[in-house]
Amino acid sequence: MHDFALAKLLLLALAVFSQAVLGKAIANPPPPGPAVVVRQAAGGAAATNPQSTIMSCGEYSRIANLSTVGKNSTYRATFFAASPEGNHYNAEVLDTAIARLPTVIMDKALNDACGNLTALALVEAERNFTQRTVLQFPNIPVPPPLTTGPVIAVVCLSIVFFCGSWVALP
Repeated sequence: MHDFALAKLLLLALAVFSQAVLGKAIANPPPPGPAVVVRQAAGGAAATNPQSTIMSCGEYSRIANLSTVGKNSTYRATFFAASPEGNHYNAEVLDTAIARLPTVIMDKALNDACGNLTALALVEAERNFTQRTVLQFPNIPVPPPLTTGPVIAVVCLSIVFFCGSWVALP
């Protein structure tokens, strides 16, 4: 027989450590504070956020469009398939736009000057995709239909047969 003394000792140490950490967290709860923090001030949003003086409405529109395509997996995959550039470069551009979007959305001065271009980008991306266009690539080819018919039934039955025989092994 094997003796699991070391395992028991490690388990005991883990239990004591977790009790000490949880006991300290329960004994000293965080101070109550506001659950919602105001991020946009009416008076000094442009003064506290220097990005609003640098970014133009065109830049905001570009970030909104790229982040819309980058966040939607269907648009993103179609963009990767249609683009002659490499997927690594395209992914970097889309991911950078996604990372920059929250700061642009929270910039009150920019939103007051340009309007809500993120909502507009969502609507227009959907409209363009129904017309087989993603960003600057028009005439996206229609994907071939999925394979249906008896082939699917044969594949499913073979999977069930092989899995069933594997499960039935002693």
